[in-house]
Amino acid sequence: MADLLFHKEEDIRKEAAELIGLLISQYDEEYRKEMPKSIEKSRPKTTSEEVLNNLLNYILYPSHKIEESPIEWQYNLKTIIKSLFYNSNVENYEKYSEVLIKYYGGL
Repeated sequence: MADLLFHKEEDIRKEAAELIGLLISQYDEEYRKEMPKSIEKSRPKTTSEEVLNNLLNYILYPSHKIEESPIEWQYNLKTIIKSLFYNSNVENYEKYSEVLIKYYGGL
């Protein structure tokens, strides 16, 4: 999906960015029912924060092998973040904000 951020058509890049934000917001499992005490809740191998962090690294620090201008498709980062917060539960705002704030440390 992240490869579609490189597409030459702007509308495809924008739609891909919106879908990426939506997918990250829906990534973590939510248990809506009460689980028996005998069942231990397992921790997922990857969390939505890790997915977001990996994606930000991929976009902000692209591989030298990428031919396209990173500035052109980094504009989609705004759309990804907007979609992420729009589709997330309010209780997840803080954890996503913490991931984003790490990237402002160098400013």
